[in-house]
Amino acid sequence: MKLEYFKYATNNLDSIIADCNGARCVHCLQAPTILKNTKTCDVSTVICPLCGVDAVVPASVVINEAILLKWHNEGFKE
Repeated sequence: MKLEYFKYATNNLDSIIADCNGARCVHCLQAPTILKNTKTCDVSTVICPLCGVDAVVPASVVINEAILLKWHNEGFKE
């Protein structure tokens, strides 16, 4: 199953830093502060500084809390 948010959650450091609304984490559902020196994996995939999971997306792609919860359930609920 392809996760809808996956394209926003990979190699995304620059897009998150450029987003004036910040970031959201699909795993912990929080709004972490992301800086240039935030921990990444792969090329530039942001690791959430709050929960340690690579499921951070630019906040502007999160249309509302319902979509964030939907993505969370698709990616992290069994």
